[in-house]
Amino acid sequence: MMKSLETPFLTTTELLERGWTKTLIKRFLPNPDGSMPVKHWKNYRGQDTYAAVKIWNAEQSQDFEAAFMKSWKGRMKECSPEEFLAELRKQPHPKIPERDKAEVLLETRLAEAAGHLQEARMRELRTPHKA
Repeated sequence: MMKSLETPFLTTTELLERGWTKTLIKRFLPNPDGSMPVKHWKNYRGQDTYAAVKIWNAEQSQDFEAAFMKSWKGRMKECSPEEFLAELRKQPHPKIPERDKAEVLLETRLAEAAGHLQEARMRELRTPHKA
């Protein structure tokens, strides 16, 4: 039996804590999946959130590995970027529940489809209605 398809989201702050940079976020996750209100008077827009499945898939790609290595620049002196990335790929974020490959693929496709629909709504595109 398949588990619930509720997709957890990570905030920009959680991504930065996970080792991402703002440049990596812009490159691999250009469109946030939502936003979360922030209790701070300077931040009217809130904090961007990203689907955990999309983050997990991005981290597994070779393009991400190359960009991550290039952006490392000694962020953490106690370990090498190769060790850090290997550990990052082994351990998903605590918000990412255990799933098999088929479930991850399904959730990824659902998240991508939802993103396309949201973008179409923002552009005020509508589907034709039958009379």
